Amino acid sequence: MAKKSKLKHPTGHFNKDYLLLNFCKWEFLRRNKKYQRDYERWIRKPGGSPSLKAIDYFQKKWELSYPADYKESLKLKEVLNLSNPNEFAYAKIPNFLPISEFVECLTPEKIFSDGRVLGGGRIKYISQEKLAKVSTIILKVNLKAHKKELFKEIDEIITKWQDRKKKYGELIVLRKRVGDWKKYLKVYDYKAQNPEATLKTIAKKTLKIEEPLRSDEDKIYKMLKKCKELIDGDYAKII
Repeated sequence: MAKKSKLKHPTGHFNKDYLLLNFCKWEFLRRNKKYQRDYERWIRKPGGSPSLKAIDYFQKKWELSYPADYKESLKLKEVLNLSNPNEFAYAKIPNFLPISEFVECLTPEKIFSDGRVLGGGRIKYISQEKLAKVSTIILKVNLKAHKKELFKEIDEIITKWQDRKKKYGELIVLRKRVGDWKKYLKVYDYKAQNPEATLKTIAKKTLKIEEPLRSDEDKIYKMLKKCKELIDGDYAKII
C-alpha cells in the first residue's frame, strides 16, 4: 500500500477515491492466506503491540506501515494510517486554471484558480467534478499583450482543462471498479461461509435473483475466480 497512485485529485483535500483504492486493496489482502499465516506467526498475543522486528517485516513484505489484524475490516481513516501517510503529499496538484495579466478564463462567470465562482456579487463554491464536466469555456484576453504570450497561455489553459476532463473520466471508471470489487467480496464471503452452496444458490442470495439463469451462474463463477486472483496477489496491481 506504500506505492504511489497515478490518480491525482484536483482539490487540496485527501483524495477519497484514492482512499477507496487502498481500502479495497486491504480487503483483498486481509483474505490472503499467506498474510493471515504471517500475522498469526508474528502477532501471537491478540491486541498486543507488535515488535519492531514484526513492523519491519510487514513493511518490507506486505508494504504496510504496521501489522493489521486480518480479522478486521478497517474504516477509511484507519486505512490512511495503514498506508504511508506521506503518499498524500502528491494528492495535491497545481491550480489547473491559471489567472494571469494576459488571459482570464470565464465559464461564463469568472472562475478563480481555487475553484470559486464569482456570481451576483457573492462567492459560491462549486465542485471540481462540476467544473470537469464543462465543455465550453470563454477566454478573455488582453490585446496589449504579445501574440506569442497570448497563444502560450491559451494553450496552457486549454490543455489543463482537457486534462481535468480526462482525469474525471478516469475517476468514473475507478468508481465502477470499486463497485465491482465490493460485489466480488460479497460473493466470495458468502461462498467462504457456505462452502457447500452451489453457484445458483450464491447467485440467488447475493444478486437477489429469484430464479437465476445459467448466465447468472457463469457470472458468479467469474466473480469468484476474479476475487480469488485479487486475493492471491493481484491486489498489488490495484494501486
